[in-house]
Formats: sequence, structure tokens, C-alpha cells
Amino acid sequence: MEDVRNVYKSGYIKKMMQEASAQLGVPLSSIVPVKNYSEELDLDPNTDILLLSAIIQMLRFADNYFDDISEKFSDVEAKE
Repeated sequence: MEDVRNVYKSGYIKKMMQEASAQLGVPLSSIVPVKNYSEELDLDPNTDILLLSAIIQMLRFADNYFDDISEKFSDVEAKE
């Protein structure tokens, strides 16, 4: 895809995201499309936005994971 500004409007990308969701067993909302810079010579703000969105989502999931772990440890310590 050359123009990544409309990535969420692409039927093809949506189909690929649905297939990835089904194969990996994760919610569709957890699938974030990105474009690889491997063949690019210049930075592109639109591609950067996709990558940053993916990183933000990963950090949110990690934060939620650590919150859950912290709660579990708090529950164990409270029982002791």
C-alpha cells in the first residue's frame, strides 16, 4: 500500500487483519497494521503514525499486564 493514510478503509487490509485475528486467536482490536520502512529511503509522517499507534497499543497492553500481575501479588500478600 503506497498511501497509508487510508489503511483502515482498505478492504484488503481489513481482510488480512481478520485472518490474523482468527489464526492467532486474538481480538481484531489487537491487530494493528503497520508499514515496514525496509525499502524506504525517506521517513514518512503517515507511516510513522501507524508505527507509533502500534507502539502505544503495545505499551498499553504491557501496562495492563503489569497492573494485573501487581493486583495478583497484592491479593497473595493480603492473604498471608
